[in-house]
Amino acid sequence: MAEQKIHKQKEMQYLTSELEAVRKLPDVYIGALGNRGLTNMYREIIQNSLDEIIKGNTLDMNIIVSVDTRNYTFIIEDFGQGINLPDLERVFSVLHSSTNYDKKEGSGEYSSGKNGMGSTITNFLSKFFNVESYRMDGTAARVEFVEGVVSKHLTPIKTNKNSKKHGLITTFAPSDMVGDITVEWQDLEYLTWCITHLCKIGTRVTFNTIDKMGQKHKSIIENKDGLYGILNGICKNNLIQPIHFMHDNGTMKVDILFSYDVAAMDDPEILGFANMCPSNKGTHIDGFTDGLIKFFRDYMNKIYLANNKKLTVNAQDIRTGLRAVVSCFHIKPLFTGQSKEDFSKEDMKPFACDQTLKALDAWAQSNPNDLQKVCKYLKEVCEIRSKVDDSKIKLSDKYTTSVLPGGLPSKYKKPNGKKNIEVWIVEGDSAASSLENNRDKQTQGKHYAPCYRDIACVCF
Repeated sequence: MAEQKIHKQKEMQYLTSELEAVRKLPDVYIGALGNRGLTNMYREIIQNSLDEIIKGNTLDMNIIVSVDTRNYTFIIEDFGQGINLPDLERVFSVLHSSTNYDKKEGSGEYSSGKNGMGSTITNFLSKFFNVESYRMDGTAARVEFVEGVVSKHLTPIKTNKNSKKHGLITTFAPSDMVGDITVEWQDLEYLTWCITHLCKIGTRVTFNTIDKMGQKHKSIIENKDGLYGILNGICKNNLIQPIHFMHDNGTMKVDILFSYDVAAMDDPEILGFANMCPSNKGTHIDGFTDGLIKFFRDYMNKIYLANNKKLTVNAQDIRTGLRAVVSCFHIKPLFTGQSKEDFSKEDMKPFACDQTLKALDAWAQSNPNDLQKVCKYLKEVCEIRSKVDDSKIKLSDKYTTSVLPGGLPSKYKKPNGKKNIEVWIVEGDSAASSLENNRDKQTQGKHYAPCYRDIACVCF
């Protein structure tokens, strides 16, 4: 009997600090390495600045972003109330430091942050990370980090006694461990443009960039029309005036805008956001689409097409050409993963569904002409889809099986033998005739298939 070899058990390892844990498994904390990871790092910082506007901590709704893509250095400056100076170092060096833990349901105190981890993780994964906090009482201080470790402890900044400067200035560049980065400044600008349109009307971001060739670019991103600005970017030819509805119960909030693009009868395009984080998957999307499909499927099949027994509108029809922006907030958000790309708070789904049904019911009563336009569109989509389905059925009829117990195709010619069997599939009558005259009837079976392929042989 052979001796069984037992492998030596590896020694258990323990990560002794938060910094070590994040740097050991960076992709776990930022969703991925490379471009996606860096984008999430940037998003965490700018969302902290936008939170100051959402929370009403400032009357100055301006933010300045500067990005140098030659070395991916970021500077984000806001004009909020800043961070309490004694807490400045700790806020960016300890995970789970946040003002969001004690929010009460019904208070409506929404923010993009939840765990108090985002900015700290960005620090831990940065080559350098410097923060300046300017308080409304005229005091200010600075703290600096290198590869997540404090390199310069809290240092006061001299300010003019009459200075009214307040807010936070954060400067950082990703560590090499984030991986290869090639993200273009336009992608960062687009992300900034999207989340700015989720804030209060009047929020304004000055976006300065230096591209890889050293050329400077500047754009002003201002939220003038909320979700309409985002929808206009993805819907080129609106079937109707976009349908907009919003509801806030203090614990959950949905803000949804959608239409149909008649220029593109294709798969739906839904841009989702949860607590300002780009989240194209999750319960907010599911709840909206469930409500939309239920309303139009019931209305189309029970009312609009009640006398048409040949057509039945399905979920695929209702989603065709759909263009939507679905933004939600939750007082206690829940995401799958720290990168916040998949919103998973279960009570949001029935809430979004219910609000969608209520909004569509009210819309249908007050907009009968637009309702008829949508119904006509969905009927045409259904007719096109039904024709395609009929074509598929007719095509499949050409491959109907015989009544033999084995369920073999009706045009299949069975060989006489039972061993070393080959099945020849041929195209066209001419090829079928040639094979029939020359095949080995003991081992070679034949099947005529109306397809555009060369002769093929399958052996068993």
